[in-house]
Amino acid sequence: MITVPRCTTGARAVPRPYSAPMVCACVFLGSAGLLPLLGAAGELHHPAAAFPAYCALAAATGLRARARAAPLCALLCWLFYDGFVVHQQGELTWDGSTDARRLGVLLAAAALGTAAGCAVRALAARPAPGGRLARCAGVRQAGGMSDHVGPPMVVSGVVPGDPPFRMVEVDGEPVGIARDLSDVVRLARRLGLKHVDLDDPAVVRWVGGGKYHWNP
Repeated sequence: MITVPRCTTGARAVPRPYSAPMVCACVFLGSAGLLPLLGAAGELHHPAAAFPAYCALAAATGLRARARAAPLCALLCWLFYDGFVVHQQGELTWDGSTDARRLGVLLAAAALGTAAGCAVRALAARPAPGGRLARCAGVRQAGGMSDHVGPPMVVSGVVPGDPPFRMVEVDGEPVGIARDLSDVVRLARRLGLKHVDLDDPAVVRWVGGGKYHWNP
């Protein structure tokens, strides 16, 4: 019995950023949770030593927040730090340039976290090495053989247009349009297939005409 493997797209799971209410909840719980830890470490009486912990919290929360939520992260961290670390009784005061500097540092930490999170999500959204076609069991790379019974790439019939074009699909999903042979090769390479044999029926299936048929 021949098992036909399914082609995968090569895309990694992309972590989604938290919503604003979720960001608030994370900062609130994290800030509240820091208080007993700082108290146990004896840092509640040393605000300068406790401040890096709130900067780290702002950056860590920013990793899963959108860029516009960075000011919110910084503000909530400052509220807890000023109310329960600096004054310890939940009282809030504004100490001019000192608190402005603290808020600025917290904002920078949160912005750094959101930037790092955006970079991680952008990398995760990129196709994994090898791409979609390289994961299709029917693709021959450097002469390799496979028992897959269907070609991974399908080039449909010519669609009238100016100029005419043909749709290209991989594993039943549209991946682009081709107006000539070079476009088919370009799409294949973009999806991870470095050496594509357009005459190999195990790699490419031509529908409504062969590889030289580009006019309706």
